[in-house]
Amino acid sequence: MKTKILDSSIAIHTTPLEKIEFNDNLTITFDDEKLNRITKKFINVLSYKVTYEDVWDHDFMCEEAFCKDEEGNGRYRRCIYELLDSKWLEELKHNDEEVDAGIFERSIYHHYILHLGDNILEVIAEKMV
Repeated sequence: MKTKILDSSIAIHTTPLEKIEFNDNLTITFDDEKLNRITKKFINVLSYKVTYEDVWDHDFMCEEAFCKDEEGNGRYRRCIYELLDSKWLEELKHNDEEVDAGIFERSIYHHYILHLGDNILEVIAEKMV
């Protein structure tokens, strides 16, 4: 699996004060490193989950995600990523084939990842705006 940074101009604050809302779509609001409030909306969400960063598997993160802080310690950039070749997305596609629901007819879904302080938000959705 591979990841790519979707927007390198957005660096999520270490304490982003995130707010996650799910109505017709999933909306996430958080602070960036300059304390600007950012809102992203996920359209046609199939699934999402929140995981503690301490137990999340970082092994497939792209090289550009890893950086050194001012003290020289290695860390991952808090950005918005897309996970390419997602096992979770493939699992959802496989489940769809078993129940013949036809959700994946257009194959337009993406696996998004947001580093939100101590949490990782993962979203399977058609697009993010």
